[in-house]
Amino acid sequence: MSQPFPAPAESASTDVFADISPDVSPDVSPLSAARAHPRGTARVVARERLLAQLTEARRRRCIVIQGPAGFGKTAVLVAWRLDLRALGFDMAWVTLADDDNDMTHWLDHVLSSLAQVSPAITREAALLGGLGDLESEAIERTVIALVGGIAACPREIVLVIDELHRLTNPR
Repeated sequence: MSQPFPAPAESASTDVFADISPDVSPDVSPLSAARAHPRGTARVVARERLLAQLTEARRRRCIVIQGPAGFGKTAVLVAWRLDLRALGFDMAWVTLADDDNDMTHWLDHVLSSLAQVSPAITREAALLGGLGDLESEAIERTVIALVGGIAACPREIVLVIDELHRLTNPR
């Protein structure tokens, strides 16, 4: 489902951020918390058709939402998060920054986000060592352990990577 993001409709707006309570565990660093799913009280245009398409595609391996800045891509994902919760899904959220272009930073944020969903998901991957400055082989072992942790999770998980355009490192 990789199609350009539709232009905003001239319809009613809704407050998709209103019912989201912080679910960041106390042991998560402020940096990780800042990169978790967005919070706020912004009013956004309702996108029922797009939400329905996302929900229908929820079990696909990859869904890409693209569009110009300010078109509400992040806001629709926050609304989708609420819909998925009602269906029994968990959502891990990573908002990337320019310094995440390094593989170890990126992987550290993904691990932190998934640990907020369930620490059991990342337990084995975390035991493989602090990510600091991992070599390719160690990164591969960490990712394999992480995939195993996700597969063992009893609930379905969606991982949102927001601001993906910030990554330029092909690795």
